[in-house]
Amino acid sequence: MKTQHHVLALFLSLCWFRSLGADDSFFLRYVGLLNTNDTRPIAVHSTSVVDTSNTAPKLESIEISLDKLRSAGEVGDIRLGMTMDQVVLHWGKPKSLYANCGPGPRFIYADVTLNFTSNALDRIYLPESARFTSGLRADSKLGDWVRVLGEPTMRNNRSGISLAYETKATIRTVLLLSFDSDGNPRSCPTPWRDPALTNWFRVSAP
Repeated sequence: MKTQHHVLALFLSLCWFRSLGADDSFFLRYVGLLNTNDTRPIAVHSTSVVDTSNTAPKLESIEISLDKLRSAGEVGDIRLGMTMDQVVLHWGKPKSLYANCGPGPRFIYADVTLNFTSNALDRIYLPESARFTSGLRADSKLGDWVRVLGEPTMRNNRSGISLAYETKATIRTVLLLSFDSDGNPRSCPTPWRDPALTNWFRVSAP
């Protein structure tokens, strides 16, 4: 009988600790701050989810592996598909946070911006200073990217040139590159998690 009581006490203790962990979840704290009737992009200022002193660059000393970026959406310590809690574990709370920014929240760090859909990291907006393996940089020209990565999965020549490199590995990723008509970069490379290739992603085969 005493053994049963001990087992029950242990079970209740585990449930209590688990509930404490859940209550301390970054995602749950964030959701608790939302006004579900307000769908506008809005800045969230609560110190429970924002750390304005977190100003250290996250990618300054990183050479991003193109293989890991394309196969797993991995950039330094984070990767596409991570939860908010997993990102915060590696990089700390964002210095700025916006709700309803696109399909979900947006984390802004010193040199990189992250977009989530619900609680999954969907987009990584890399900085102009980003460096990649094979000598590529965020400001590399179109010809340099094609020389290293080969022909894109899809290409769009409307309003400049957009290249989409699709990879179906650990997760489906699309690396989007955008250039002007002379092949100069118009924006930084952006990895996406499993996007639908429609609307402005609707591009023609190369």
